[in-house]
Amino acid sequence: MVVMNRSGMTIGNIGNRLGIPGLFVLLAIAAYSTILTSFFLSDDFAQIGRVLEGDFSVTWGLEHGGFFRPLFIVSYIIDSTIWGTAPVGYHLTNALLHGLNSYLVFILTRRWTRNRSLEPSTTLRVSLFAGLIFLLLPSHTEAVSWISGRADLLATLFALTALVTFDSYKQAGRLRYLAYTLVLFVLALMAKESAVCLPLIILALEISFVMKRSKTGDLVGTAKLGALLGASVSLYLLVRYVYLGTFVGGYGASHLNFKLSLLWERLPKFAVRAVSPPLPDQLSSVLIKPFKSGAFILFAAVTILVVSALIIHRRRLLSLTVRKEQNAFLIVLLASFLFSLLPVLTLGISVFDTLGERFVYLPSVFSSIAIAYISVALVPNSKRWFVLVLCVSIFYSVGLYRSNQNWIRAAALSQSVFHDLTSLSTHDDILILDVPGSLRGVPVYRNGLEEALRSFQNNKRIGRVQVVAHLDLPAALAEIDVVRNSENVEIRLLSEKSEFSQVNDRLPCVEVAEKSKTLLRMKLNNCPTGQDRFFFQHGRMMPVSNGQ
Repeated sequence: MVVMNRSGMTIGNIGNRLGIPGLFVLLAIAAYSTILTSFFLSDDFAQIGRVLEGDFSVTWGLEHGGFFRPLFIVSYIIDSTIWGTAPVGYHLTNALLHGLNSYLVFILTRRWTRNRSLEPSTTLRVSLFAGLIFLLLPSHTEAVSWISGRADLLATLFALTALVTFDSYKQAGRLRYLAYTLVLFVLALMAKESAVCLPLIILALEISFVMKRSKTGDLVGTAKLGALLGASVSLYLLVRYVYLGTFVGGYGASHLNFKLSLLWERLPKFAVRAVSPPLPDQLSSVLIKPFKSGAFILFAAVTILVVSALIIHRRRLLSLTVRKEQNAFLIVLLASFLFSLLPVLTLGISVFDTLGERFVYLPSVFSSIAIAYISVALVPNSKRWFVLVLCVSIFYSVGLYRSNQNWIRAAALSQSVFHDLTSLSTHDDILILDVPGSLRGVPVYRNGLEEALRSFQNNKRIGRVQVVAHLDLPAALAEIDVVRNSENVEIRLLSEKSEFSQVNDRLPCVEVAEKSKTLLRMKLNNCPTGQDRFFFQHGRMMPVSNGQ
């Protein structure tokens, strides 16, 4: 699609002249090069496994609400046709999508910051910095390093393109750009339902545009735009209802329960993770009761002093007119950030690991633009600004590398479990007493183990896989004590932060006598003779033998 700016130059011409699209893609591949050969994880097996088996249905998880993401599944169909069960191709696709999204952040920033009292060279610097921040943010590893995070990549790709075409519509006034915007919005919804926030962002931009022009007649156009966006959402919900039998689906209606106490507790976490790597575990005790911690109070005081100093510095540096213009733009970015959080805010996110951070992928577009814009406003000197860019880039690069190490370790554990089970099993019926569900927030086998053993190997036929318990582990070699006496098995988790996340106490030959977060005691009753049984210990899957 070709989008024109006011001077008549196409986005493609700008990109080709500067070589920026290829640069962003190459940087994305380089930034995520360490995970390109990492093995599949959890949902990867469940979703790609269905495609490998010839199931191209675009819905799944109907038992707990259901998901409807046609473009997400189509991307797997394309990848599986090319790459089969080689994870490198799927990771390359994710890196490519992330690079394109970073480029679109650059384009969007350049368009939104034009005519904002900035020199053309300054606008280019702000735009490049915004794209670079978005590319290197450590909070993007769950969306990029996890193959199943692709839904957020695709939805953001179409959402950003829709925002670019909407800007073209506002500048050129041609209805075809508005039509492009609506089509791209629907495509974003077909990738992931969280794109439903896009109309609110577009309306925020529209209202900002109307206020800037101070023409009340434009409100009629705003109302018409809102009606078109509402019609698009209605059409999507209708199609969704046909496929799922419900308008909500996904994680169910419970995550739409916007309690004030819940928002108060989770909004700061999302705000922190939108700009920061996972925080050190050592801060957990401080953040549980922050106002009883002297270190937190000192940090808060220093932060207030620094922010106050920056506000005074900006007041002395810039005129009132420029400050008002900056404030108006930052309010639009803040509104866009909050609107993009609405579909995911109640789902939760961890500030200490990567769990749930894919939910800030789209919101971080607006925080990245805000950081880049504020940096130029506060540091107008180009040499000092480049030093700031270098420091921020190094900080984010180190954080990204460290976050990706968790994904590499989790993928290695996933591959080890997969190899042990496929090499040690002798029957097509497997009972697993405990298996890693996640490793420091990274999913390993929360689900998908049956699909992994059935569809990702051709050495032997495996018909049934049953799992009693899933473990959340702080490390692959977390200490686990397994004791078997006759047909009784006791599994005790000895490492701190290890726990049983799921326990299935309804399996035919397993009687769970006692269960807690760190203890599972069970009895194996009349299990089939043609069944292999395994337990997880010392980072490996071990067979349960008569002498164990």
